[in-house]
Amino acid sequence: MSDSHGGRRVDRLRDTAIAWKVRLQSGAASPTDFDSFARWRDADPAHARAWDRLQHIGALLTVMPPRALRSTLARADADRARTGRRAVLKSLLLAGGTATGAGATWSGYRWLPWQDLVADYHTAVGEQAQVTLDDASRVTLNTNTAIAVRLDASHRAIDLLRGEILLRVGDRGRPQPLQVRDPAGIVSSTEGRFSVRRTPAGTRVTVYDGQVRIACAEGAGGRVQAGSVACFTASRIGPLEPLTDSDGAWTDGVIVAQAMRLGDLVAELSRYRAGLVHCADDIAGQRISGVYPVVNTDHALDAIARVLPVAVHRRTRYWVTVTAA
Repeated sequence: MSDSHGGRRVDRLRDTAIAWKVRLQSGAASPTDFDSFARWRDADPAHARAWDRLQHIGALLTVMPPRALRSTLARADADRARTGRRAVLKSLLLAGGTATGAGATWSGYRWLPWQDLVADYHTAVGEQAQVTLDDASRVTLNTNTAIAVRLDASHRAIDLLRGEILLRVGDRGRPQPLQVRDPAGIVSSTEGRFSVRRTPAGTRVTVYDGQVRIACAEGAGGRVQAGSVACFTASRIGPLEPLTDSDGAWTDGVIVAQAMRLGDLVAELSRYRAGLVHCADDIAGQRISGVYPVVNTDHALDAIARVLPVAVHRRTRYWVTVTAA
């Protein structure tokens, strides 16, 4: 067997193992499902090895709540023959939004190991990347971002698994709108330039050129014109806000702070740095303005300490705190 054939077989086994893991921990698995899984695992030593390797990230897989999976599994089963197993896995990941009730939430925007397994493109913390798709659309991925792309005769979609993208819509032989999908809903446009970012509070859409349509997962919808910013959840679209100089500055490698809360600035810088960067609560409300590089967060933190009466403590490279001086 050639190396390429071997690599494809490993990919298929890995995807199959992930699909079994998702189903068995969903709460919707039947005794027949467990029996079928056992037969699959025992049928080939390679199956067992793929399953064993998956257990190294098994604890993280279990953070997806059963309620977030059950409704998706039925759709995934129906789509399996048409779209293939890998596309089904992408849809399962996209389903991981917010579970309601008893304080249960699943932070699907966070990095989780299997996101990169099914992503077509992804960046690590502190990285950015640009991609041109087959329809001539151009996508810029911000730090710690993963996307799955689906372009075919009936679909023109990007699944935003985590992070933030800037998108300039192309039109090479594709009359249908380009969609950006995440658990909160769908952002679609036939032209223009806009960004979409997943956050703990919902999805933030910034429109620079053209217009977009937002369709919330639970039915609400609306349009956002150029020069406006909207945040939406699965159930509602928040009030529109005007575009500012700080919006989109990350594509130039900087954060533009305009009377920004110090705590918010430190939180933004932490997106571009591995490890923990924490701002003490007693100084988090101080206001600061300036331009801070995301490619050198140490320089940015030192610049903050020169402007405000604060101190930056580096316990290790991966543990930084900002406190009162």
